[in-house]
This record gives sequence, C-alpha cells and structure tokens, in this order.
Amino acid sequence: MKKDILLIVILIVTTIYMVIMNGKVEKAITYFPLNEENNFKEAATALNVSAANSTIHWQVNSLSSEAAYLRQDIALLYLNGHLKGVLNKWEEDAKSIRQSETITTNEETAYFQAISFHHGEFHDKSVITSIQQMSRDELYLDRNDHQTKQVINSRLQAYWDKLINEYNLDQQDFSPYPFIELQELSDDLRLAFSSDISEAFIGQLWEGLYKNYILEAAHANANDMMPLILLAKDYSHLIILYTIDGRSNKLIQRLQTTH
Repeated sequence: MKKDILLIVILIVTTIYMVIMNGKVEKAITYFPLNEENNFKEAATALNVSAANSTIHWQVNSLSSEAAYLRQDIALLYLNGHLKGVLNKWEEDAKSIRQSETITTNEETAYFQAISFHHGEFHDKSVITSIQQMSRDELYLDRNDHQTKQVINSRLQAYWDKLINEYNLDQQDFSPYPFIELQELSDDLRLAFSSDISEAFIGQLWEGLYKNYILEAAHANANDMMPLILLAKDYSHLIILYTIDGRSNKLIQRLQTTH
C-alpha cells in the first residue's frame, strides 16, 4: 500500500513539474520513453518573406495522431547568427499546436534560421510515454549582394572558437554541431547507436537546453549568438557552449550507454 502511494506521489510530482523564472510559470519539457502507438502527422517550421522583401512570416505547426495529455512546441529563430525570437506554447489534452510571428527587418543582409522541437506526453495509468520530432527552415535575403552566408558563418565560427578556448577544450576530441544542425547530430547518433538510445539522447538534450538556455535567454530577451554542440568522438558525452547576455555557459550531457 505504501509503495502504491509513493508511486502515485512520484507520478504527480513528475507530471506537474514546472519551471519558474521571473515569476512566470512554464511547463518543462521532460523526456519519457517513446510511445510506439502515436506519432506526429505534421511537424513543420516555415519562414516566408512578403512581396516587399521586408516582412518575415515565421510559422510553427504540429499535429499528433492522437490527443496527448500534454503537447508542447518550442521554437527558436536566429538572424545573422543571433537569437531573434522564441516561440513556446503548450496545450493540455490536445493534438495540434499553431504558432506564428511576424518580423520586420531593415538589415541589408538577413539570414534567418529557425529550429523547432515538437513534443507530446501521453499518460496511460502509471505509464508515461512521449513523442518528439524536430523541424527547421532558413531564409536568406541579401539586398545589395555585399555579404554572404560564408561571412556570417565565419563570424559564428570565431565566436565558437573563443568559447572553446575559454573552456580550454581540444577541438580534435569533438565533432562540432551548430545548434541549428541538431537533426544532423541525431542522424549521426543513429549510425552509432540504436534508435531508442539516440532518441533518448536528443530528448534529454532538449530537456536540458530548455531549462538552462532557452527559458533564460527568452526571459532576458537576449540576442547572443547561436550555441555550439560538441559531441565527444568516443560518444561518451557532449558539451553545449553558449552565452546569455554575454555570460559564457557550458552544459555537459553524458551518454549513458556502452558504445
């Protein structure tokens, strides 16, 4: 009887766990084992430009095959390598989430990159499972043809090199993945491990990013440059390097498996 009560308490604490920052309550993304019966019928991120070439329409949509106990989509938009916006929405007992934002820019060169994480949480008595999927899009505008993506990427690389040196890391020990390339990281993990292990790793990575980077950056209205993810070549762990309002940060996530 006591064990049953303890289990119920644990489940309640798990399901209502929230992150509180600056007085605002946010649902936390929590990874659970994958649900084998449900999936995403739609998961998309889209960037479109108006005819005037100055207004950007950012849309994030997702639809699960069945209504989930909790549905949540988190999306980030980068402009010329800098964080431009965050979309974050969650719904209870829902199948679909729709989010959009309109951005006006006067930048001569505007390189938009957007990435989203679509998540669903299912409850079946004492069993909690989840579904997840990523999507992304990019849009490049160069009004005077005076700057290229390569220049922007070079600036990002210089920023990442500075962080790597600050934390005294040996680049030869890691494979680098810009934050926007999380899907490539996921694909590479699938080549090394089972799908279950790689999906768990990605889900837990987003869980950590959400709590430690995304929420704080959104509330601080920060415009720091895109994070870099370093995967150890022995697949033992990864390191996320980023800044919020110019303050350097490092997260470490270990891969709990035998390669």
